[in-house]
Amino acid sequence: MGSTRGNSYYTIVDGDTWEQAEKNAINLGGHLATINDESENEWIVNTYQNMSNEDNNYESLWIGLTDKISENNWSYSSGEDVVYTNWYKGYPRGSSISHLDRDYVSININSH
Repeated sequence: MGSTRGNSYYTIVDGDTWEQAEKNAINLGGHLATINDESENEWIVNTYQNMSNEDNNYESLWIGLTDKISENNWSYSSGEDVVYTNWYKGYPRGSSISHLDRDYVSININSH
């Protein structure tokens, strides 16, 4: 199930990893979401929070933001500039702080 906002189309794509989700988004003709401002961020949270139910309980969703190419140099898979961020307190944390690989970003839609 997808939603439109302006001239952008948003839909949930399958993918246990960021790479799988991005590949599936590309196969649909797009990329994982690029979030350009607070309004778009809130729209995504509200839209997908409201779509959560017993069958689809979305806690977080991959977005197109990554620093895989160069640590702490964030870029969108779409090629769009990073003009807005809304990091959770204490983030982003690089992989040097933890054993976890933190090259990819998800948006937490249940903490608002």
